[in-house]
Amino acid sequence: RIQARLRDPDIPRRRDTHLPLDVPALRDAEVVYITDRIITMSHPAMQSQFDADITPARKLAAIGHLLTKRHGGRFMIWNLSEVEYDVTILDDQVLLFSFPGSPSPPLGLLLKLLISMESWLKADDRNVAVVHCLTGKGRTSTVVAAFLCWMGEAGFRNVHQALEYLARCKRYNGPNGAEDLTIPSQRRYIQYFCNMLDGVRPSQPPLMLKRIILSEAPKFAKGPPRDDVPPQSESSNSSNNPDSEDYDPDHLIMGCAPYLQIFKAGHLVFTTAASLHYNQSKDDLPFCQVVDGPISFHVENVVQGDILVRCRHLTAQGQRVSMFRAAFHTGYVPPHVMRITKAQLDGACTDKRFPDDFFMDLIFEPCDAEMASKHLSGKADGMVPNGGGGTASAAGAAANSSSDGVSSKKQDVISQNEASERRQKGTMKGLESANHQSGVSSGSDGGS
Repeated sequence: RIQARLRDPDIPRRRDTHLPLDVPALRDAEVVYITDRIITMSHPAMQSQFDADITPARKLAAIGHLLTKRHGGRFMIWNLSEVEYDVTILDDQVLLFSFPGSPSPPLGLLLKLLISMESWLKADDRNVAVVHCLTGKGRTSTVVAAFLCWMGEAGFRNVHQALEYLARCKRYNGPNGAEDLTIPSQRRYIQYFCNMLDGVRPSQPPLMLKRIILSEAPKFAKGPPRDDVPPQSESSNSSNNPDSEDYDPDHLIMGCAPYLQIFKAGHLVFTTAASLHYNQSKDDLPFCQVVDGPISFHVENVVQGDILVRCRHLTAQGQRVSMFRAAFHTGYVPPHVMRITKAQLDGACTDKRFPDDFFMDLIFEPCDAEMASKHLSGKADGMVPNGGGGTASAAGAAANSSSDGVSSKKQDVISQNEASERRQKGTMKGLESANHQSGVSSGSDGGS
């Protein structure tokens, strides 16, 4: 056995069940018994970030040893990470549930997942369920909290209370334990699940997403000087208050070059740039500044079911930076306008580049069956094709330009020159091509 390990140290080797548990490796994998039949952990085949001796092979061997020693033949593992690994040492008892890029399982998939866990546990009173994602936090906690309430396990009927219990089990003992475990989109889906348990099912009709409006430009980069920037005045906003320690004289010309992406089932279905200038062409990606006020994105696209909206910033060097995202289900969208605040946006909720009163408004309209059918089949007149660039009309751009309506010739030239430079580094067409190649990432963007 020693010689075999030396020949191929990357292959996990079975440990004799009479040997003691490899506690350091199990701790690194964050193996936690939520109940005597429900276990959570982080990805079992990842190199330790803290101990170079805890290799993926050692960690897998330690987990296989634990499950065989305590629950031989009576365990099943649910892998929510989309990162596969050798399951031989786990007796091939691993089920894959994939939802790329989505922070939470879509509602339909969540129900299938819960039913599969229920069936396994009911098959034998000695069976145990093991759930993991990449970190053992977000996706795992979302699913396990829902399952505790689904089964009435440990007496839970409230998903939020179950999430707090999970936080205590995992020793997140701060006042915001549930928030340390999950991100806003995951908590949104937990609320959806609460609605379902209360008998409020999601409505099925598709909706027309007319436009998306940001309250102001997030401050990701310094923009060009502006002739129309008013003098700085005292404000309750510390970044705009001359007496504040973190006062920023360039506050109003800070901003970003934003573009929106809409995903359905992990696939990019729509991309659009902000509508800022009346003379903006289809391929322009304008730099939006705080002084411009609210930022509008013209969408005019039919959406239905589980949707992910992501907003990215294109840097002057052509790098794409994810600023925020939000996953939601159209069946629980309020009439006409859904406002998502900073605290409810993944990525923005803890980012100081967003003001505390930042929000995103999604403007919806009812959609008749004929129009929905045309849009969903990609045949609607004027519909932006999958991954296509698109900006608002001239009227829409004029209505949503700078907050004070002032636009000098000099500023137009600066904006046009900047748009030209950005087109060379990464136009909407370039972004479309890159996005279609990469899709929606399931790593840090996946919210695991």
